[in-house]
Amino acid sequence: MQHHRLRRSGVVPAFAEVDRRSSSQLMKIPSLAASLLVAVCLIGCSKSGGKAKGMVPATAAELAAIPEFKLEHTTKSGVKCYVREISAEVAKTITERSPDHPFLSDENPDKPYLLVVVNNGKICDLTAEDSGLTMEQGLEVSAWAIGKLLAEDKEFQEMLKKAGK
Repeated sequence: MQHHRLRRSGVVPAFAEVDRRSSSQLMKIPSLAASLLVAVCLIGCSKSGGKAKGMVPATAAELAAIPEFKLEHTTKSGVKCYVREISAEVAKTITERSPDHPFLSDENPDKPYLLVVVNNGKICDLTAEDSGLTMEQGLEVSAWAIGKLLAEDKEFQEMLKKAGK
């Protein structure tokens, strides 16, 4: 019903023109987007220097000095997104108790990485209750992270190519 309203208004979602065979693939996107949004909304920035002992250092200054962590994105509001690519084998060793677990992004098992968000000079902990990000900052980071994930998804890219024909 809403799709018809959108079509009449001239605002049709980009995925509306994709054939029905691709709908099962498209259903993955909202759940993935929702998961990322919830994760980012729960982001909290550490108040103390932290006590990290894994691959992610305790401070933003230490993080910036490690060449394996690449600054991949800075949002309009100044939140920095650092990425460190890791192997699938290393990703499997990061348990829920690991200090690196809150930073693990393994939705694409072929290209896992650590995503470290820095706001106001502090590393944000994805599991903390007290978020140091505003809603706008959280949405900026979410949009970038979803775009990064989709850009690396070969199935999604193929589906877009087919939809464009």
